[in-house]
Amino acid sequence: MHPRWTGGCFNGPPRGFSGAPPGAWFGHHGGHPFDPFHNSPVQPDAHPGVSCDGCKRPMVGVRHKCTVCPNYDLCSGCKGQGIHGHHAMHDIQPPFGRYPSQSTTLPQPSNGGVDMGYVHHGVLCDGCRGNVHGIRYKCVTCLDYDLCMTCKQQGTHSCHQMTEIFPPGHRGHGSFQPPPHHHHLPHYPFPSVQAATGPTQTFHGNQSFRGQGQTPPPSSRDGELSTAKWAPLQQGVPFNRCPLSTAETEYQDVIQRMNSTGGGAWTSKVLQICRIENHRMFRVYRSCKDEMEREHGPGFQNERILWHGTSADVLDNIYRGGFNRSYCGKNATAFGKGVYFATGFSYSAGNTYSPPDAKGQKYVFLCRVLTGHFAPGQSGLNEPPMRTAELRYDSVVDNTSNPTMFVIFKDMQVYPEYVITLAA
Repeated sequence: MHPRWTGGCFNGPPRGFSGAPPGAWFGHHGGHPFDPFHNSPVQPDAHPGVSCDGCKRPMVGVRHKCTVCPNYDLCSGCKGQGIHGHHAMHDIQPPFGRYPSQSTTLPQPSNGGVDMGYVHHGVLCDGCRGNVHGIRYKCVTCLDYDLCMTCKQQGTHSCHQMTEIFPPGHRGHGSFQPPPHHHHLPHYPFPSVQAATGPTQTFHGNQSFRGQGQTPPPSSRDGELSTAKWAPLQQGVPFNRCPLSTAETEYQDVIQRMNSTGGGAWTSKVLQICRIENHRMFRVYRSCKDEMEREHGPGFQNERILWHGTSADVLDNIYRGGFNRSYCGKNATAFGKGVYFATGFSYSAGNTYSPPDAKGQKYVFLCRVLTGHFAPGQSGLNEPPMRTAELRYDSVVDNTSNPTMFVIFKDMQVYPEYVITLAA
């Protein structure tokens, strides 16, 4: 343990600096308030402000950062035990004397021998908001921050160190290479089906549509959410909203789900069903699901298919960023100050939760919700109660014996898979 100059920035993700004044580490700028802790004992091989997501201890030694999940790190001990083995990890050495200072020039990217046609599926550049081709540059400090080669060459986000992630088959010097067919976004296999026929039509904006007569892959209604059918994103567009044909199995599965959850009277009023394709939101949701499954063990029901009715004025916000708890209280807070999801379709389709818009249309989302362990809800709850001395419940409900309403307090626990437009 040596006394070093340490401190923490009040803005951005938790982190610290050691051994030099603010600005010398990662090129941190002086525009953020900085809290100094002079002469604090800092372990030379520690990563200030970083803890292991496996054992929850401060990070010491080599830091193993997930190349897929936002803000997920493991120590060497937990990585050696096989924790989070389903994703590739990038090794980061202890920072003291290793990271470049402001006077150091970072190596410039080179595309020698790189397949520039390769697309890192499910990854958007946080500089230009376009797809990432060729080399992907992932920030080792920020939560889920990636750059394309062009933005990296332009000096975007030069305040932090970036790690290079190459396409499969390319051997980058000192950088991570994903295994073959690893696209940084989970793809789940389905049984073989009859080959699709008929062209895919593209609508203006961010909508795409399968032509009549196509036979899509089987639905993932009660299995894993598949991204295999998702269309590439247009540059600057964070999501796709894809109308389904009434002839598609996927469309019929949603109708069947409505029928089986008390929404049979509404099926004749369905005007449109659209699939929501938001790669960034899905990656966060999938990461949360992976961790919940690891924590709860095999066989536990962590995920449920639930309904959420909403008004037309917040549709675009949900497409772009999911559900926001800052809107809680708009319709109900009887079981807590979270986002509410119902097991019955008719409840969500009622005028209280899905009021008709000026065109006489109503909107209900079919969502994948990570309900996990749940407890009884009550008015005024800002988060679920404690389940153990260290862990909270994942959600709260109206009735633990036969829940019909689930309340979620973490936005990452929900993915809005479809939006159903109804005639009032």
